[in-house]
Amino acid sequence: MYAIIATFDRVFTNKITELQNELTNMMGTNQLAGVEPHITIADYNELDVHLYTEKLGEFVAIQENMDAVTFPSVGIFPTNGTVFLAPIVTDELLKLHHSYHDYF
Repeated sequence: MYAIIATFDRVFTNKITELQNELTNMMGTNQLAGVEPHITIADYNELDVHLYTEKLGEFVAIQENMDAVTFPSVGIFPTNGTVFLAPIVTDELLKLHHSYHDYF
Protein backbone atom coordinates (compact mmCIF):
# COMPACT_ATOMS: atom_id res chain seq x y z
CA MET A 1 0.00 0.00 0.00
CA TYR A 2 1.17 3.53 -0.79
CA ALA A 3 0.03 6.74 0.90
CA ILE A 4 0.43 10.36 -0.14
CA ILE A 5 0.68 12.52 2.95
CA ALA A 6 1.03 16.15 3.96
CA THR A 7 3.43 16.60 6.86
CA PHE A 8 3.83 19.32 9.47
CA ASP A 9 6.61 21.57 10.67
CA ARG A 10 9.18 20.11 13.04
CA VAL A 11 7.79 21.79 16.20
CA PHE A 12 4.28 20.37 15.75
CA THR A 13 5.62 16.99 14.65
CA ASN A 14 7.78 16.75 17.78
CA LYS A 15 4.84 17.57 20.08
CA ILE A 16 2.63 14.92 18.50
CA THR A 17 5.43 12.36 18.50
CA GLU A 18 6.00 12.98 22.23
CA LEU A 19 2.29 12.40 22.91
CA GLN A 20 2.34 9.23 20.82
CA ASN A 21 5.46 7.96 22.62
CA GLU A 22 3.84 8.55 26.02
CA LEU A 23 0.81 6.59 24.90
CA THR A 24 2.81 3.68 23.51
CA ASN A 25 4.93 3.54 26.69
CA MET A 26 1.77 3.36 28.84
CA MET A 27 0.16 0.72 26.65
CA GLY A 28 3.26 -1.32 25.91
CA THR A 29 2.82 -1.19 22.14
CA ASN A 30 4.96 0.48 19.53
CA GLN A 31 3.27 -0.47 16.24
CA LEU A 32 3.51 3.05 14.83
CA ALA A 33 7.17 3.72 15.57
CA GLY A 34 8.61 5.78 12.74
CA VAL A 35 5.24 6.88 11.36
CA GLU A 36 5.41 10.65 11.00
CA PRO A 37 2.34 12.73 11.96
CA HIS A 38 0.52 13.63 8.77
CA ILE A 39 -2.72 14.25 6.89
CA THR A 40 -3.41 11.56 4.31
CA ILE A 41 -4.19 13.00 0.88
CA ALA A 42 -4.56 9.71 -1.01
CA ASP A 43 -3.71 6.04 -0.78
CA TYR A 44 -3.16 3.36 -3.39
CA ASN A 45 -2.98 -0.42 -3.35
CA GLU A 46 -0.76 -0.42 -6.44
CA LEU A 47 1.43 2.29 -7.90
CA ASP A 48 4.11 2.59 -10.58
CA VAL A 49 6.59 4.22 -8.22
CA HIS A 50 9.08 5.24 -10.93
CA LEU A 51 6.52 7.14 -13.02
CA TYR A 52 4.65 8.50 -10.04
CA THR A 53 7.70 9.86 -8.21
CA GLU A 54 8.57 12.28 -11.00
CA LYS A 55 5.01 13.55 -11.33
CA LEU A 56 4.68 13.90 -7.55
CA GLY A 57 7.87 15.98 -7.48
CA GLU A 58 6.35 18.32 -10.06
CA PHE A 59 3.14 18.60 -8.04
CA VAL A 60 4.95 19.31 -4.76
CA ALA A 61 7.10 21.99 -6.44
CA ILE A 62 4.03 24.09 -7.26
CA GLN A 63 2.46 23.86 -3.80
CA GLU A 64 2.68 26.62 -1.22
CA ASN A 65 3.00 26.21 2.53
CA MET A 66 -0.35 26.25 4.25
CA ASP A 67 -1.46 28.47 7.08
CA ALA A 68 -1.96 26.86 10.46
CA VAL A 69 -4.29 23.87 10.60
CA THR A 70 -6.55 23.66 13.64
CA PHE A 71 -7.28 20.31 15.31
CA PRO A 72 -10.20 20.77 17.74
CA SER A 73 -10.71 17.05 18.35
CA VAL A 74 -8.29 14.36 19.47
CA GLY A 75 -8.89 10.63 19.41
CA ILE A 76 -6.59 8.00 20.86
CA PHE A 77 -6.51 4.37 19.79
CA PRO A 78 -4.49 2.73 22.57
CA THR A 79 -4.26 -0.72 21.00
CA ASN A 80 -1.86 0.50 18.31
CA GLY A 81 -0.65 3.86 19.63
CA THR A 82 -2.54 5.99 17.12
CA VAL A 83 -3.21 9.61 18.03
CA PHE A 84 -5.93 10.87 15.67
CA LEU A 85 -6.29 14.63 15.28
CA ALA A 86 -9.40 15.74 13.39
CA PRO A 87 -8.63 18.94 11.46
CA ILE A 88 -11.09 21.69 10.75
CA VAL A 89 -11.74 21.33 7.04
CA THR A 90 -10.83 24.69 5.54
CA ASP A 91 -10.91 25.97 1.98
CA GLU A 92 -7.13 25.64 1.97
CA LEU A 93 -7.22 21.95 2.92
CA LEU A 94 -9.94 21.27 0.37
CA LYS A 95 -7.96 23.10 -2.30
CA LEU A 96 -4.90 20.93 -1.61
CA HIS A 97 -6.98 17.76 -1.73
CA HIS A 98 -8.81 18.73 -4.92
CA SER A 99 -5.69 19.99 -6.68
CA TYR A 100 -3.90 16.72 -5.90
CA HIS A 101 -6.73 14.59 -7.29
CA ASP A 102 -7.14 16.86 -10.33
CA TYR A 103 -3.39 16.64 -11.02
CA PHE A 104 -3.34 12.87 -10.79
